[in-house]
Amino acid sequence: MKKEIYFDNAATTMPYREVIEEVKRAAEEYYNPSAIYDRAIEVSRKLESVRQLFLDSVSAESGTVLFTSGGTESINTALLNGAAGKKNIVSTDYEHSATIKALAQASSNGQEIRIVKATDRRIDTGRIVDAVNERTAMVSFMHVNNEIGDILDIYELGRSIRKKNPQTLIHVDAVQSYMKLGIDVEKAKIDLMSISGHKIHAIKGIGALYVRNPQKLKPLIFGGGQERGLRSGTENVVGIRALGKAIELGAMNFSKNAEKLKNLKAHFAARLSDISDHRINSAADGADHILNVSFLGVPSEILLHSLESEGIYVSSGSACSAGKKGSHVLEAVNLRKEERASALRFSFSALNELSEIDEAIAVLKRSVEEIRKFTKYRTGKNV
Repeated sequence: MKKEIYFDNAATTMPYREVIEEVKRAAEEYYNPSAIYDRAIEVSRKLESVRQLFLDSVSAESGTVLFTSGGTESINTALLNGAAGKKNIVSTDYEHSATIKALAQASSNGQEIRIVKATDRRIDTGRIVDAVNERTAMVSFMHVNNEIGDILDIYELGRSIRKKNPQTLIHVDAVQSYMKLGIDVEKAKIDLMSISGHKIHAIKGIGALYVRNPQKLKPLIFGGGQERGLRSGTENVVGIRALGKAIELGAMNFSKNAEKLKNLKAHFAARLSDISDHRINSAADGADHILNVSFLGVPSEILLHSLESEGIYVSSGSACSAGKKGSHVLEAVNLRKEERASALRFSFSALNELSEIDEAIAVLKRSVEEIRKFTKYRTGKNV
């Protein structure tokens, strides 16, 4: 059994050991939090403590948290519920597929969608603000792009959008930034914010949506009135408790984890100099846990499986876009065809070690050279 080197943390993360222990405890406390006897009330109290823990982690002075099944549901709830009506929604062309498809649904319902296109491999935040007008119900954008790691300045965007139209709601997809970058929903003027538990070492099947003003949302799921009447159904107690433990540990180790991610990315980028004809597609000032790299002349899927055979796990794009032809993100930021076809995403967590990078680079170099022999790629071509 080869040693596993896992560099696909933007797709999902390994649950913390403490999270698994919390899952076991929560499963044993099986009482329905809506019941009125003491043991059930204790379960409900623990759920509320996680809700407050989340609010504290983003410096929220008001509002609430809806627990959802993950980032996709959180994003859909915000876009299809928070901006209902005939006004427009402003977003960008390099969002996650959950946003893109929710916006397509909103468009089919008669809503005007205004898409800001990336230029020069970046999203110009000024152009997002320029797209806002008096009829803009919501602006929705990623804090950290899931494929290339670009960071949007949520604070400048928040101030500028509020100044241009104080009534416009601001939704932030923070799935890739929560617990990696500091987020203050008050300073960023955020009205709705989506996160996913399995991206921060919790478990799959749990997410959250921060809502500044719950009165502006209507229920999407009807029933017993759980989650402030906005998402009925018995709560996912195990998932919520897992999320709470992950938040607790992430907040406790935030600075240490951030420094480690910075060192991991820097070391990986430096070691890439061992490999000829590579292109780093991520911005130098991007998120420290994501590095997108093209190895010219090497089809990404072939290289991915070559690395997999050596116990190294990476991605050729968003896990939620599996089976699609190419990456809409890499196309949106104007990468050349040969760069898109040879791109891999390496994504790190604080559970990774520098030694893993050295081991991976050695395998990566060997794999790239072998595949280039097969594809008859000439080093230095298209440099």
